[in-house]
Amino acid sequence: MKNSKKIILSFAGLTSIVLFYLFLQLGTAAWFWHYLSFEMPIDEIVQKAETAFVEENSGETGLKREIDFLFDKKLLRFVQQNRDSLPENLPIGIAAINVEYKGEIEEDGHTQVGEEGELENKWINYSWKYNTRGEEIGFTRPRDKNSTVELSKSEAIFQAKIFLTSRGVDSSQVNLSEYKHENKDSRIHHFYTFDSEIPGVKNLLRKTEIKFVSDRITSFDTDFAITNNGKNTDEGKWLEYTFITLLSVFWFLMFIFIATSFVRRLRRDELDLRRGAVIGGLMFVFSYLMIALAAYPSVSGMLIGGFFGALFIAVGFLALFVTSHSISREFFPQKIETADLILGGTIQVCEIGVAVLRALFFASLSLALLAGLQWVVSLIPAIQCVPQNDNFWLINFQREATAGFFNSIVKISFLTGIFFVYFPAAVKSKIQKNSLYFLVLAFTFLIAMQNLDFKPEFVGFVLAIPVAFIAAWIVLKYDILTRILFGFIFYFVSDFRYLNLDPQGLFASYGLVIFIAVILIVGLAIYLVFRGRAAAELEHYVPEYVSRIAERQRMLQELEIAREVQRRFLPEHVPTFPKLQIAAICNPAMEVGGDYYDFIKADENHFSVVIGDVSGKGVSAAFYMTMAKGIIQTLARNTWRPRQILTELNEIFYKNSPREVFISVIWGVFDVVSNKLFFARAGHNPLIMHKHHSREPQFLSPKGLGIGLATGEIFAKEIEEREVAIAPGDVFIFYTDGISESMDLDGEEFGEDRLKDLVNRHSKLSAEEILNKVKSEINIFSGTAPQHDDLTMVVVKVTDDI
Repeated sequence: MKNSKKIILSFAGLTSIVLFYLFLQLGTAAWFWHYLSFEMPIDEIVQKAETAFVEENSGETGLKREIDFLFDKKLLRFVQQNRDSLPENLPIGIAAINVEYKGEIEEDGHTQVGEEGELENKWINYSWKYNTRGEEIGFTRPRDKNSTVELSKSEAIFQAKIFLTSRGVDSSQVNLSEYKHENKDSRIHHFYTFDSEIPGVKNLLRKTEIKFVSDRITSFDTDFAITNNGKNTDEGKWLEYTFITLLSVFWFLMFIFIATSFVRRLRRDELDLRRGAVIGGLMFVFSYLMIALAAYPSVSGMLIGGFFGALFIAVGFLALFVTSHSISREFFPQKIETADLILGGTIQVCEIGVAVLRALFFASLSLALLAGLQWVVSLIPAIQCVPQNDNFWLINFQREATAGFFNSIVKISFLTGIFFVYFPAAVKSKIQKNSLYFLVLAFTFLIAMQNLDFKPEFVGFVLAIPVAFIAAWIVLKYDILTRILFGFIFYFVSDFRYLNLDPQGLFASYGLVIFIAVILIVGLAIYLVFRGRAAAELEHYVPEYVSRIAERQRMLQELEIAREVQRRFLPEHVPTFPKLQIAAICNPAMEVGGDYYDFIKADENHFSVVIGDVSGKGVSAAFYMTMAKGIIQTLARNTWRPRQILTELNEIFYKNSPREVFISVIWGVFDVVSNKLFFARAGHNPLIMHKHHSREPQFLSPKGLGIGLATGEIFAKEIEEREVAIAPGDVFIFYTDGISESMDLDGEEFGEDRLKDLVNRHSKLSAEEILNKVKSEINIFSGTAPQHDDLTMVVVKVTDDI
């Protein structure tokens, strides 16, 4: 690689740092984000809740603490829709932090037993809710078990207004909008809802809910309600549901495609399961940490739920990884080299540094471009940004944020594997034209990289168009490692887009870690570009299944050669000969054997039929079949006597072939002058003869050893030549063991008895018709069972003009 190109790549890597910073700044630059920005650090808010819990706690231990970031989506949309009519510094809280302590304890320190003898443990709950300024806007706490005071409705209202006044609310400006009460646990529970208008804001009310149990306020919550004069604020729900439905269908189909590909390639032994097990193990660790941290302190949730949940996720990712790797290797063999180097444990490679710098640059460019477009559309009142709750995992406190981090890793790994590895290869297997391939990829990335945080929903798709085209271009142009890194970085950094909402600033805690990590990665990548070894100099990692595929390919090529040899040396057509009807077939098996048949016209009166079967399969069998055919053709020029020809064939073959190779042969000569059949058999299946006046066929089995099994003297002593008279209507069947040994799905053989019965039932038909009947019966018998040997048969029927 030229130094000028290395310098350009290094500059691109450094530029990515600036673009990432720009993305994080633009991500929350729109005017409405200040409603979600925290003025007090979240850890200080949590500490306030911790202090309140210590003061309120009446001795309960082992309660689980959960911290959640909450915000009112409808209120955020309302603010954006009414921007021009709202006063500055609107005193409303859209976002809040809720700190909850809950657990199951024994009532009054003792376990209660119900009517059916089951334990009746009670749930206890404490919670505090704070707005972005750290002000308490809600709480939940247990009732006072020792209090016996019961307040009336008016007394409770009076106490509620005193409570509101203590919270800085002008009680004269609030109206009681709803009241209800109930008797529960021998106590009166009062529920009050107070409404108050917000100065200068139409169609918006502050709602305060207060609950009394005895004389104690057990819950308090402040919220906002949009009145909108009865108008529906969710007119676009149908559009949202349509998009969600289409996305659900898309993901379902994607799951089916991946599962089908996995099963198909598993059956063909085309998966790197050993390497996949390592990757699956890493995914198990991440998934377990994600689930266990979310379930803490529940022991069963951490151990049982964590184990089985992580196992399920890990198996799914293993299937995705090995399938994606296999299909990518098949359709992008030149683009998988750098990824294979990493799988093989080789990192110090120039091309890996190049892939990292490219991915960083294009990911940061895409994110900055997307954030800029989102900032532009935020200025349009008709478009609102309504982010999803799970996008704010980073704002949660310590353990919850760590669980969110691992959740992000797991989610992004699946997204990257599906959209940047599996799907491009799967589409390439169906679409070869680059222009169409590019458009399909771009459309898919439009789905994968869209942002449903916008109302109307289609805005998110429109904004994602430039990014989708960048992603499609990367897939089309660069190697698989660049794709993977681009997708992972894009999704991962995208999950940090609300980092700027932290009141401690962008470079506090998580932000500082991210920027240090990016700088280190850029530095390492630049080092690899300038000092790394070239990939061409290194031994590449090759999965075991690739060697097995190569071996299968070699065997398939060998099989094709054997089939071609067999096809070339079989008669192109069945000859005609006076007074004889002849029909023949040779159906090669999946594994080609060495079946052979031929017709030799010695003179005008003698017509020979020879059929043989070479031991073994494939090219070896085809080679010896070719050798035998050449010898037979030469010997047949000197004599037509079967015994003599087979004896001389054995002598030559025995001297020129290995001892493990032999040929079974039957040779028959029809003499149409003397009306006789002369034949000899060298270890072959018997000849079936059906005389026109006989009730059933006969098996004719003269003695004889297979060709190549014994020396010339022994063979000559054993082989026997016989002759039988022939007459019109007589039928003779020459066949190989592939006919009689055809199997059904249960492994049962067709057998010579069935063959004999077939000939008996159809002997009145022509030679061609008899052959077709036999083929049909064998096909019916075998069904879908694979054919393991060649099916070869010659039918000769003597005609009336003899």
